[in-house]
Amino acid sequence: MPPGKTLKVDISDQGSGEVLWTDEVETSGGGARVLSFAFRISSDAEELPSLLRLSARIHEVDGEARTDNNTMPMPVFLSPPPQSSMLVIDGRPRWDSRYLRNIFRRDPTWRTDANFAPHEEVLPAEETLKGYDLVVLGEVPSEVMSDQHLAWLEEHVRAGGGLILIDGPREELRGLLSDHPLSPVTWFDAPQWLDRPHLALTKDGSLEPALTLAPNKADNEAIWSYLPAPHRAIRARPKAGATILVEAHSETGNTPLLITQMLGAGRVLYISSDESWRWRYQKGDEYHTRYWQQLARWVMAEPFLVRTEDAEFDLDRLRIRQGETATVRARFATRDDSSVAELVRVQSAGLNSHESSYEARQSSSATRFEAVVMRNGEEVLRTNELIEDLAPGNYEVSLAGVDNTTIPLTVIEPTSIEETVTHANPRLLEEMAERGNGEYFTEQEFAELLSILKSRRAIVTTMDSTSVWQSYGWLLAIVLLVATELFLRKRAGLL
Repeated sequence: MPPGKTLKVDISDQGSGEVLWTDEVETSGGGARVLSFAFRISSDAEELPSLLRLSARIHEVDGEARTDNNTMPMPVFLSPPPQSSMLVIDGRPRWDSRYLRNIFRRDPTWRTDANFAPHEEVLPAEETLKGYDLVVLGEVPSEVMSDQHLAWLEEHVRAGGGLILIDGPREELRGLLSDHPLSPVTWFDAPQWLDRPHLALTKDGSLEPALTLAPNKADNEAIWSYLPAPHRAIRARPKAGATILVEAHSETGNTPLLITQMLGAGRVLYISSDESWRWRYQKGDEYHTRYWQQLARWVMAEPFLVRTEDAEFDLDRLRIRQGETATVRARFATRDDSSVAELVRVQSAGLNSHESSYEARQSSSATRFEAVVMRNGEEVLRTNELIEDLAPGNYEVSLAGVDNTTIPLTVIEPTSIEETVTHANPRLLEEMAERGNGEYFTEQEFAELLSILKSRRAIVTTMDSTSVWQSYGWLLAIVLLVATELFLRKRAGLL
């Protein structure tokens, strides 16, 4: 659509036809647009899950190639925000540990418990530990945490829990986790003082959304380079399979700052310095709070959409086209080795390691859960993996035998491949461009690409070949050249 045209857009309730939000925007000619909207909902949604079956519409304007795609169903599932849980354990109330506790205690979607200067008798038991989505472990002396506590923590992480390790100058983590599976690193002899350091994202770190502090890649890397770097870091190197995300560069060398590794179904993140509090200087919460909130969500297991006293239940998608699939995920609230059944997200191999796929993980002795798909009060499908082969319409999916776990699912009419695959994979394209020593541009940056191409000289090398035996001219020239050589050799007495 050319720029300068006025578009009217609105969102309405499919049932009553009431228009809940409307706005007018002017076309810019820049391609894809993102519009923010807001409208009030019933206060009942704050207590009980509910479904809004909405319809988004763009009103017809002159010059449209087609108008049958101006309306799209937009189901919105409303539920009370799930409350994630965090446990912070540290040997003393360090600045990083206290700021971390305070950040998440102010967030109503988190339940945060902290234990500074712990003793073995007050550390959480195995069942208590399973109630936390994320555990942050600081410099805890090895005499405080027993082997049994570490075994419980390892089992919790392997089952899908998240673990963040914040090291410090006392090197307590080295004494506690040296050669332990929970540690993604091996330690050197002593902490390292950094001379004029600055932070830098690695190639893997620049692709990780959890480390994004600005929407633009160049701006994000610039922010990381300007953030106050730690004055001292623990010297550690990643184990096989671990990934370095952030480094501290200094005149004494590069020191890994953030290292991560998967352990079973869970993730462990090691931070070699406890000086992120320096980021608050003259900036306050601008980067520091966002950094910790994004890291916490990334390290912990993906939260479930519905949580009850008996189970947790989730769908990866609430709206699919006919022929597509939705993945179910469930976990029982009271769980042990014989009652866990869960679908977890795992990293897939390939050029873009950040693309995800789903894999079913279930112990041989686990109780298999079932998701029941209903339409108009009638059961149409039972599954414990994928919901597929559904006709267009509105469905309700619930966990068999567990109350209050109903999630709506909408299946819409299929469209052609030209309409469904209209997006690119920016991360993959960026990595391909980087490996080829090139640059990646979006379609909105086409004008910038043209200006760059005009400012650079292009040298084009072409190669052509001619078969000598197919050209009489070349053949005659070669024969004359050989004859001349033979004549000169004979005259000189060389023949």
